[in-house]
Amino acid sequence: MGELSKKIGEHGEKIVLNFLAAIGWSNTSFGIDIPCELNDKHKKNTSEKPRTKHGVDGLFTYETPLFEDILDHIIISVKFSDKISYKKNPNTDFKSYFKDLATALECYEKSEIQNEYSEGYSATRNSTKGLLVWIHNLDENESVVDKISAMPDKDSVYNTIFVLDNKRITFLHICNNLLKIKYQDYNKKFYHIDTGNNPSSLSKSYEGEILPIESIFSDIQIFKLEDKKIGEKVTLVLILNDNFNDNNLRRVIGLAHNLTRNLTASIDIYFPDYDTLHHKNIVAKTKSQFQNNNFTDKINIFSYNNRFQNIGE
Repeated sequence: MGELSKKIGEHGEKIVLNFLAAIGWSNTSFGIDIPCELNDKHKKNTSEKPRTKHGVDGLFTYETPLFEDILDHIIISVKFSDKISYKKNPNTDFKSYFKDLATALECYEKSEIQNEYSEGYSATRNSTKGLLVWIHNLDENESVVDKISAMPDKDSVYNTIFVLDNKRITFLHICNNLLKIKYQDYNKKFYHIDTGNNPSSLSKSYEGEILPIESIFSDIQIFKLEDKKIGEKVTLVLILNDNFNDNNLRRVIGLAHNLTRNLTASIDIYFPDYDTLHHKNIVAKTKSQFQNNNFTDKINIFSYNNRFQNIGE
């Protein structure tokens, strides 16, 4: 696995590989060397020799369903520790990791490698983005994003860089496990909303095998599940990272209503803390506000928390 194996070791490597497979990124290329096109600008200090290359941990290319005619090139950098959690003040490390990734993106856009990875796609416009996977083996719910306050260097040239930490991967891992356990007899596809930048047409599909990078950071993960035996039996599953309350429930039911206008499906909605005993009346009241029994009768609310009390749902 080249650079990936050297940097994060066997355990960290398996975490990243399994995560990427779960979101449909299993065809990621690893251990890519990008020629440095700005040798003096990109050397790490003034005493260093001019830089000749950028070693990146991963590169994944796909046609994004969220934007029309865009081919996403995702440059992946992985930072993993098995014994050290995020520092109380991670800004120095963040600026270093960010700058290293930003320089790789800048040179990738100027390199022949981008042209090579664009071959075979119908999309004509390239978009290069960075993904910094910054994780450790301790507290699964710790967020480094919440601790970062530093701004990137002014001379950094980049499009967009996303930071994926323990807390975000934990939520996505919960989603993946829930589907494996509760929907074993269904085929899973990620379901994409209409962003306004991906105009609807008769030929456009809003479902797919790949989770776009922007959707990784959504607090509502949406899946379309088709029964393996009864293909027309469809369930739309929406899993929220936000706690249960009437506002969040009304918002997600409204979203489900929009998503299912051209889809006959039952709707399963999951919150981390839903409690039938205390929340059942809130659900009934919120459903009544939509005044469409044919729609609301298909909605089921659950918790993805593993408390034994949830078997009473």
